[in-house]
Amino acid sequence: MIPFKNSSRPLFFLFGLIVLSGCGHHIPATTPLNQNQLETALPLLKDQLILQTKNCSKSWDANLEVELQATGKNKKFSGYLKIQEPSSIKFIASNPFGQPLVAVTTNGEYFRLLDVINRQFSHGRTLSYALYSDIAPQFVSGQWGNWLAARFPDLGEDGFELFEASEIQEFWIKQHSTENTIHFYLWDVQQKRIKQYLLLDDKERLLAKFDYSNYINIGQCQQPRTVSITKLPFGSNVQIHLERIQTTTPMNKKDLLLKPPNHYTIRFIP
Repeated sequence: MIPFKNSSRPLFFLFGLIVLSGCGHHIPATTPLNQNQLETALPLLKDQLILQTKNCSKSWDANLEVELQATGKNKKFSGYLKIQEPSSIKFIASNPFGQPLVAVTTNGEYFRLLDVINRQFSHGRTLSYALYSDIAPQFVSGQWGNWLAARFPDLGEDGFELFEASEIQEFWIKQHSTENTIHFYLWDVQQKRIKQYLLLDDKERLLAKFDYSNYINIGQCQQPRTVSITKLPFGSNVQIHLERIQTTTPMNKKDLLLKPPNHYTIRFIP
């Protein structure tokens, strides 16, 4: 095996390709809801979580177009995305002729990456990939399925707090996770959907902001078609446009299996 060295940075950002470089962005003002507000908001949030579980499939796929702005350069590419929430993803990036350039699969813990251009196959632990590539580990081990679909995770009974937002019909939901990560969800009560998501480290440094727009209904489940990721290091921005979104059968091990063709260089990261 050849020691791992990242060769596909421009196309792996969907699963953690954002370099952590000391972010200083502001987080929302955290004014807790008073008792009257809590008595109104908590039942509504509970209903929202029940509806999400009932109406929203955890398995879906879509065609996507990605616009990446970084270090003064713009890049665009298209591809296919298959999701098994919360963290399993299959992503294939293609050229304008529909030929695959890169294929990536991950379950949040392990990844496989097939780089057609450089004829390389990489696989191993996602957190180790982050260490080798100077990537914030919150990205590679994050719940990308939920982040791209604007879905709530399992909040638990006492694992979250509610705070005021600038609009009357909106609340901030703050959740601490066990992975040195803090999550903020801007919940639009009237529209019954997440409007914005903030990812922070355990020191409350903002790593990324997700804005959701162009919602459509997939059955009785609301799904954003545009996901804008901003507040990234060096002023980088990512915009993802999802088309032909549809529910699918649950992913299995075969969906996540990528095999390198003959004569590909194999790179392993334990």
